[in-house]
Amino acid sequence: MYFRDKDPKEGHMPGYRRFIAYVYEYVQGKKGDGKGFIKVEARNGICRMSFKLRGIQGRDSAEVRAYGYVREGNSARGIFLGKGDLTGSQAEFDLEMGEEQIGGSYSLSDLGGLLILGKNGEIYASGWDEQPVRPDMIMLPSQQEEKEEKSRLSEEETYEDKAADSDTLQISPEEDGVTDTEPDSGAAPVESERENSEIPGGSAYQEESGETEKIPEESPAQEEIPEADPEYGERVRESPDTVRIADEAVMESQSAAPQEAFIPFFDEEITDCQKVTPADLRILGRRDRGLMNNNFLRYGMKNYGHLLLGKRREDGRYILGVPGIYERQESLMANMFGFPYFKECAGSRERRGRFGYWYRLIDTPQV
Repeated sequence: MYFRDKDPKEGHMPGYRRFIAYVYEYVQGKKGDGKGFIKVEARNGICRMSFKLRGIQGRDSAEVRAYGYVREGNSARGIFLGKGDLTGSQAEFDLEMGEEQIGGSYSLSDLGGLLILGKNGEIYASGWDEQPVRPDMIMLPSQQEEKEEKSRLSEEETYEDKAADSDTLQISPEEDGVTDTEPDSGAAPVESERENSEIPGGSAYQEESGETEKIPEESPAQEEIPEADPEYGERVRESPDTVRIADEAVMESQSAAPQEAFIPFFDEEITDCQKVTPADLRILGRRDRGLMNNNFLRYGMKNYGHLLLGKRREDGRYILGVPGIYERQESLMANMFGFPYFKECAGSRERRGRFGYWYRLIDTPQV
């Protein structure tokens, strides 16, 4: 992506940056439909990101986590930015941070795009550099790192609020000179009739002349995404303990009767736990039956011989869990295939790390 600061001799404010990036849904690593846009604006050292998503899954209010990512060779490092809420089929929320203090050591110019993870495993992403977006290649921070970053951001906001009270720069509409015209997030962008200032990846740069550049429609097919490894999704990469996923015939031949209840967790946050197999997933609701073909689920079943069905005590929602180890590579796989949460089993340790269950929320099954 290309940024350009304004020349103060032109009478405009120096260091002003503004662009719009479109958001797409990613299902099992593949780019899907457009789901809205993100407006990014940097002024006076403060970066504001306005998220406007449409046509997203979900009925009740649910939390999403937003990450920026920085390219590091063939992978990317995820930087926790903040949280927002999805309500119904849309979401509008804002995040604010220091332009040169993103993640403590990065600037806005370092970011290659944004990643948004839904509470139920949804993955949305936007990229504005010249490289394809690969959510599976983004290394996400641990939950502890997220808590530390959230605490740091809170301290920065408190400091900035105090500084703003003592020395506030006011800008009148005449001085601003920017017409805040936004695209309709519910419709596909249209082609401009004049020359565009384009940013690779479906973003647009806006001049401070008061005119808003139109953003050409980007078809999901236009972005060249490298061909996936034929065995991708059926193995954990770079792991010495690689185990191939079981053949479908073997998986379906296993017992279809839910096993006896067991207690993997002692804090009672998840109750009514049962060990199940893929053959038992026929009890899932209509929206969740596609999980029977989920490669990460089948990987866990191959290694441990069972899955977990339980109920979350706080709201009565059912969960489906895949046994596994809490480590970085497996965390990437779990998030990519829609299992964003991990809960450790009490007193259970393995050589590679903490044993527990990667899980996601599901509709009430027909038990």
